Amino acid sequence: MRHFVAVIILLLLSAEAWAQSGATGSNVPTSASYVGGSVSGTMRGVTLTNPAGSQYGFDVNIASYGGQLPDPCRVNPKVRTSISVTSNTQLITGTAAKNTYFCGLVLSAGAATNVAIVNGTGSVCGSGTSGPMGGSTAATGFQFAANGGLVIPTGDAFAASTTTGDNTCIFVSASNQISGVMVTVVAP
Repeated sequence: MRHFVAVIILLLLSAEAWAQSGATGSNVPTSASYVGGSVSGTMRGVTLTNPAGSQYGFDVNIASYGGQLPDPCRVNPKVRTSISVTSNTQLITGTAAKNTYFCGLVLSAGAATNVAIVNGTGSVCGSGTSGPMGGSTAATGFQFAANGGLVIPTGDAFAASTTTGDNTCIFVSASNQISGVMVTVVAP
């Protein structure tokens, strides 16, 4: 297992804070003061920048940590979409070149109903339909008994995502009330 140690390098000059950095994999600058450490003298995982010469608010490029992007639900603003439907309905319009990540979901059915969260294009996900959380039709979706439902807790990790640019829809097997909330983020 590879372990990466974040290195934060700060150099104080004339009472102003400036960031000194190097590319991931480069040698650690010799004039650096360390908070943390390095891996065998090689800088790993954190790049500091000084936006617009500001002495405050250093940005940390956490995308380079271990070569992995952080979970979208952890680092992006979440959007809550209320759900109150009795038929197949488009809930979210897709964004070009981005995915919708499902960070949380609460659904409740007033009567026995199958429910699928799907993605696709066209009117009410009518084309290219797929099921990011199981089936791509109401018949192959979640099977709720009367007054049944599910909870996927809102957290810092996504449960599923759409195909890039696709809309998000809900398909139902009967004209029964389905209520809830979906928590998502839109990101590349």
